[in-house]
Amino acid sequence: MKRPFWLHQIVDYILGIVLMAQASEAPKPLVPLIVGFLVLVNAACVDGPVAAFRGLSRKHHRIVDIVLLLVVLGIGVSGYGLKSSNKVAFICVAILWAVVILNSNYAAPVKRQKLAPEERSEAVGKMAGRAVAGGVNSWRRMKNAD
Repeated sequence: MKRPFWLHQIVDYILGIVLMAQASEAPKPLVPLIVGFLVLVNAACVDGPVAAFRGLSRKHHRIVDIVLLLVVLGIGVSGYGLKSSNKVAFICVAILWAVVILNSNYAAPVKRQKLAPEERSEAVGKMAGRAVAGGVNSWRRMKNAD
């Protein structure tokens, strides 16, 4: 089952912060800072529930996710400007991010139709009737069980 997109966005934010935190140990701190910042900007600019700016569609976000994933994996494998602990962190982030990307639901949310006032009151009435009937049926089953 695919995970909701808001969860994907939160993981993007966390992974971006983790990548930026690698700058504290890296001999060339600019590399993890830039990559982590790009991951954060990607998460913040997509049209999703946890976005700061809604300029990027989910379809394009997925493409950017894959490109950034390849960049993170490439930097982790090549080790450009990183110590061995940074390399391991970059590779772990890439593996985790790949799992998140594969298990995320990128589909746009379906907008509900607004009901006319007459239809809305009818729907509320049906819902109330079902709730009362369910309560009565539960009470009868409980009474008959004794």
